[in-house]
Amino acid sequence: MVYYRNRQTGQVVERAAPWPRLERLDGWERVEMTEQGAVGTVAAPSFTRRPIVWLSSPAHGRLAVSELVFAQRADLIRRLDGMGITAHAVIVADDENLDLAREHKFATVEMSNAYLGRKTNAGFRYACVEGDADFVVALGSDDWLHESVFEKLPGPTTIVGGRKLAVVDLEHGRMRGTVIRHRYGVIPWILPRFLLETRKFEPIKPEKRRGLDGSLVRGVTGPGRPRWLFHDPHELARVDFKTRWNITPYRQTVQLVGVGPEYTDPWRRLAELYPAELCELARATHERIAREELVA
Repeated sequence: MVYYRNRQTGQVVERAAPWPRLERLDGWERVEMTEQGAVGTVAAPSFTRRPIVWLSSPAHGRLAVSELVFAQRADLIRRLDGMGITAHAVIVADDENLDLAREHKFATVEMSNAYLGRKTNAGFRYACVEGDADFVVALGSDDWLHESVFEKLPGPTTIVGGRKLAVVDLEHGRMRGTVIRHRYGVIPWILPRFLLETRKFEPIKPEKRRGLDGSLVRGVTGPGRPRWLFHDPHELARVDFKTRWNITPYRQTVQLVGVGPEYTDPWRRLAELYPAELCELARATHERIAREELVA
């Protein structure tokens, strides 16, 4: 067996064979194991490199919401670059979402919307096999994610999630802060490649049409039992946009988990953390939906 230790946390992971990818990431070293634990550095990394993060989402319909979300995702990729992280996005769809994704220079996978589990797995596989991802972020096509979530990337057996989620009602122009007390928190989740690799990049049952979050949790919490780290740098670090077309609409969501105040001008509140032009786009999307100019 081969053992690696995180210099900061002391966490040790074991592998059946050397793992060059981990040796190239800053903060990890290969060590020997004795009865007293991990001792000595066997092979210090010869160089370090920027971690590679992929943002992966299935998408279908709701093009105005996709436009809003993809614009923020492109901005996030630029901001992560400034933090020393190489980031990319992949969208899995079979409709105009593919064209919209390409406009933002995202990678795309064309696949039927029949089975959402298969679509989500396809994004994971593309990110890891084609994109050489070190980490894959599982997030919806209606989610914003702030760069502060990536301040500390996890080790190979740790998943980063959050407990705070801002839910925006794009139809009625309101927003409520929520706290998710579930043991696994709320997506978006940052998944290390190691956990996906051990599941052959298919942690979700492919025939799943709904209940993806639960299936993903069960898929990555099998052998190895990953550690969960909850990182909420701001109550607006994760934003979920709801419309009438969502499986779980705004009212049902906040009735289940809503605990914070409701904002009737969410765009002003979002502008405290996100670029003004993105918040104006969110306001304009709300106004178009309110006038019933948009269809699913």
